[in-house]
Amino acid sequence: MKPSKYNYTLPLPDGKMLLYNTASDGLLILQGELFGIFSDNFSSPEAIRGIHPAFYDKLLEKGFVVDDDTDEYAAVIDGLAPEIESKDRLHLTINPTLDCNFRCWYCYEDHLSGSFMSADVMEAVKRFIDRSVSEPELKRMVISFFGGEPMLYYGKIIKPLIRHSSDVCRSVGKNVDFYMTTNAWLFTPKVTDELDSMGIRIGLQIPFDGGGQVHDKTKHLKDGSGTYAKVRDNAIYAARSGFPVTVRCNYTHDNILSFMQVAEDFRDVASLPGFEVRFHRIWQEKEDAALREEYAAVKGKFKDHGYDVGDNAGRRGLCYADKRNSLVINYDGLIYKCTARNFEAKHSAGVLNPDGTVIYNDSNIKRLSCKYKSKSCRECLIFPICLQTCSQNVLEAGDPDGCVADNSPEAVERTVRARLRTFINGV
Repeated sequence: MKPSKYNYTLPLPDGKMLLYNTASDGLLILQGELFGIFSDNFSSPEAIRGIHPAFYDKLLEKGFVVDDDTDEYAAVIDGLAPEIESKDRLHLTINPTLDCNFRCWYCYEDHLSGSFMSADVMEAVKRFIDRSVSEPELKRMVISFFGGEPMLYYGKIIKPLIRHSSDVCRSVGKNVDFYMTTNAWLFTPKVTDELDSMGIRIGLQIPFDGGGQVHDKTKHLKDGSGTYAKVRDNAIYAARSGFPVTVRCNYTHDNILSFMQVAEDFRDVASLPGFEVRFHRIWQEKEDAALREEYAAVKGKFKDHGYDVGDNAGRRGLCYADKRNSLVINYDGLIYKCTARNFEAKHSAGVLNPDGTVIYNDSNIKRLSCKYKSKSCRECLIFPICLQTCSQNVLEAGDPDGCVADNSPEAVERTVRARLRTFINGV
């Protein structure tokens, strides 16, 4: 037997030792006799069996000790395989348009004025949905509307696709969930009431860029007009109508403290089922100690007010783009896997045919084969919990053996501690 390569130890202030395994999520807090036994026999766990059999069994159960011939890297990958290959859920993202009525400085999309899904492409999408729900293994379809701003074509594209998807799924006894990433300027109470009357409640992700004045400097209309008050009111109305609403707080050094106002403005709906707040650091913004401290203070205020509040820190799991049964259909009928990049034809993964079939290209084949080849990943303590190893990042990496996350020892430490904070406080 040998100690797992994914073991992490952290001395605690009270003289105890925290033992965590990034592959198994196993966690133990050791003190006294057990602390000494583990410390003295860390590199030869077989000795622990003779000293304290019950303790050894617990180490084995939680993955801190593994067989000598275990390839732990391969074991992690094998553990992910069922989720990667699963056919019981289809995650379909639809871009009705790449146009937008807002102009946010950090947006990675090149907005295409006047772009929208044609009637022919929309019919092909419907046929794709028909084909998908007829698959016997499929139990649930998840349809997300993205863009651009999808609500620019609510009546022409979104509503017909919702009706069709709902009807066909109901006819064959399959489940369907709807989600939308929207700036919510056009998601008015009239739209909320109409969807509610159809028996449809879409889960909404609505981004904010700070409190009123700060938000309006970033999220404004083409003529410069502010949007905060109307978007806030639309979000509150949807939440009160029973729609799941995620307020996405896109924070930077400049706007982080202004989210205190957001915490006040949504207090009346903070405890409603399905209402949540999620913080995301703008990808162009560099993190430092000052930003982390201010963020902690703001997040603490949301918690004090009773919000379901969180972020991506400490989360583990697969990116949607890594799953075979996940795809993006762009307004022009091109297929993509990732929504966090420009939708340029040269980056597409395939094309949607008029009959609803999808033909994937060499780029998608390369994506499926390149993900777990990196030497850096094979040797990394946090590989099992590193969300940066998504296939999109690996596909774009210049060095196939390098670290796509560019993780320094300090970054590795922060990743582990963020994961630990999902179990225990004060780490």
